[in-house]
Amino acid sequence: MKKILVFIVALLTLNYSFSRMGKDLKPGTSFLNVGVGVLSNYGPKSYNTIIPPIGISYDLTVANDISIGLYGGTTMKRFTFVDNYKMGVNYYIVGIRPCYHAQKFLFLSSKIDPYIGAILGYNFAIEDDPQHRRALYNYGANKLDKPLGGLFVGARYFLSKSTGLFLEAGLGVAVFTGGLTCKF
Repeated sequence: MKKILVFIVALLTLNYSFSRMGKDLKPGTSFLNVGVGVLSNYGPKSYNTIIPPIGISYDLTVANDISIGLYGGTTMKRFTFVDNYKMGVNYYIVGIRPCYHAQKFLFLSSKIDPYIGAILGYNFAIEDDPQHRRALYNYGANKLDKPLGGLFVGARYFLSKSTGLFLEAGLGVAVFTGGLTCKF
């Protein structure tokens, strides 16, 4: 009898969890993320980071648990050569990013929005090489101008109905990015 009671309570809890999940994530819900990253995906390790990786994304829910969005990010690095010559490189990334929101499968609070996504876009670099010495050192930032594609995972934790914090890991301007998120 005790096992049956535990089973019924568990079933009712699951039913309640599934009925609460995703109520706030309906088509038309938008998210805006603004964050700072660590472990930049751009530039040689010998370059010093002048501007840390900064990323911004906008996601629009187009179907239950599915969103599509835009991503942009930037970072600036500088390298000092042996003769004290300094060359800077500004890295930029733009792309689109579809996401699947897995909240209802993970039995989490409605304040937590875990998601997995892909990004398809382009990254490019602009050099700050005032003396045009890049050719002498046989290194060019333009080697990074290319299409990109990859995966990422993330989660949002809402402190209120419309604002919260987010953390993402994967392809972007940095390996890990965290910051503020707004839902509207």
